[in-house]
Amino acid sequence: MRKKWMNYLVTTLLVFLIIFDFNNLSTITITCMAIAIAFNLYDLFKDKF
Repeated sequence: MRKKWMNYLVTTLLVFLIIFDFNNLSTITITCMAIAIAFNLYDLFKDKF
Protein backbone atom coordinates (compact mmCIF):
# COMPACT_ATOMS: atom_id res chain seq x y z
CA MET A 1 0.00 0.00 0.00
CA ARG A 2 1.29 3.41 -0.92
CA LYS A 3 1.59 6.23 1.53
CA LYS A 4 -1.33 8.59 1.90
CA TRP A 5 0.51 11.64 0.54
CA MET A 6 1.41 9.69 -2.60
CA ASN A 7 -2.26 8.87 -3.19
CA TYR A 8 -3.17 12.55 -2.79
CA LEU A 9 -0.39 13.56 -5.20
CA VAL A 10 -1.35 11.05 -7.90
CA THR A 11 -5.06 11.90 -7.61
CA THR A 12 -4.35 15.64 -7.86
CA LEU A 13 -2.08 15.18 -10.88
CA LEU A 14 -4.65 13.04 -12.69
CA VAL A 15 -7.44 15.53 -12.00
CA PHE A 16 -5.33 18.43 -13.31
CA LEU A 17 -4.38 16.42 -16.40
CA ILE A 18 -8.03 15.71 -17.14
CA ILE A 19 -9.07 19.34 -16.55
CA PHE A 20 -6.33 21.09 -18.52
CA ASP A 21 -5.79 18.56 -21.33
CA PHE A 22 -9.36 17.33 -21.75
CA ASN A 23 -9.65 18.16 -25.48
CA ASN A 24 -6.46 16.30 -26.42
CA LEU A 25 -7.15 13.10 -24.46
CA SER A 26 -8.84 10.05 -25.94
CA THR A 27 -11.81 8.38 -24.30
CA ILE A 28 -9.74 5.34 -23.31
CA THR A 29 -7.13 7.54 -21.61
CA ILE A 30 -9.79 9.42 -19.64
CA THR A 31 -11.38 6.11 -18.62
CA CYS A 32 -8.04 4.74 -17.38
CA MET A 33 -7.38 7.94 -15.45
CA ALA A 34 -10.85 7.75 -13.88
CA ILE A 35 -10.19 4.15 -12.80
CA ALA A 36 -6.84 5.19 -11.28
CA ILE A 37 -8.54 8.06 -9.42
CA ALA A 38 -11.21 5.70 -8.12
CA PHE A 39 -8.60 3.24 -6.80
CA ASN A 40 -6.64 6.05 -5.14
CA LEU A 41 -9.75 7.47 -3.50
CA TYR A 42 -10.71 3.98 -2.33
CA ASP A 43 -7.28 3.57 -0.72
CA LEU A 44 -7.64 6.94 0.99
CA PHE A 45 -11.14 6.44 2.36
CA LYS A 46 -11.42 2.68 2.99
CA ASP A 47 -10.40 3.06 6.64
CA LYS A 48 -13.02 5.72 7.35
CA PHE A 49 -16.07 3.63 6.43
